[in-house]
Amino acid sequence: DARRITTSRLDTTIENLRAAATYFWRVRRVFGFVKGEWSSPFTFTTQLGIPEPISPITISDTIATTSRPTFRWKKAVGAERYEVTVIDAEFGNQILDAFADADSLIPVKPLSANTPYYWFVRSIKSITKGQPSAMKFFITAPASPAPITPKNDTLIPYLPTQNFTWSPVAGAVKYVITLLNRQTHKVITRDTVPGLWGVVSGVPEKTELAWTVNAIGRYGAGAPSAEFRFNTYSTAPLKAPTTIDPNNVDNIDSRDSVLLFWSTVSDATSYQLQISSEASFATPLVNETTTRPTYSFTSL
Repeated sequence: DARRITTSRLDTTIENLRAAATYFWRVRRVFGFVKGEWSSPFTFTTQLGIPEPISPITISDTIATTSRPTFRWKKAVGAERYEVTVIDAEFGNQILDAFADADSLIPVKPLSANTPYYWFVRSIKSITKGQPSAMKFFITAPASPAPITPKNDTLIPYLPTQNFTWSPVAGAVKYVITLLNRQTHKVITRDTVPGLWGVVSGVPEKTELAWTVNAIGRYGAGAPSAEFRFNTYSTAPLKAPTTIDPNNVDNIDSRDSVLLFWSTVSDATSYQLQISSEASFATPLVNETTTRPTYSFTSL
């Protein structure tokens, strides 16, 4: 990369030198065809290359970033590592000043939600810092709402339409509620609403469900909330089982084991059995709960 320049001045400008490169230079006097001796050589080193930010960058047609965005940039000539600086766009305070050996960085602590920021990156070699990159603008997405009702891990009565509520989030212009079947992992519904509650139709009966809600701000959606789970149960009355055996039978030998049978009932999870010597069942001799439609006893 040797260059030879002739000038009548006592200074000159050299362009398009390589970044982060060390050069030697010298000068001598020229008079016509007569050339003098060279001066002692001097050295200089050009500045480190300037990284080029890639993301996050928020413009009119892009979406907001998460509160822990991945900062990415193009590597610069001569850089051994990089320094990333994040500034609060509203107050000008430095929020983050972190270092990375590669061409990306994820902040350890999350940034504030729904907040505008500027960021830039510069090269570092040993103790030498390069010029900062162009400053880029981005906005973090709204925070995640907190689900309220239905509460987590609850059993609620079945209704064809179910109400869902959640806490407000700064910067949200609307909310998206998602309801899914936890057994099949299929989304039952996903609806967008303007307020802090939503009414979902088509909620299935006797099903284990899960729901989340996320806020949408001016520049896009925030992360979903924590997943809340609930089960729906039928509010319809259970039918009475039909006694099968023994049924109006005399001369039962009480010395032997007596086996009672009755019909199963849809949706029943257990049965309560009473045996009494009185038709009123005021003081039952047996008052048991069983999960099977049969019961055996040997004496009363």
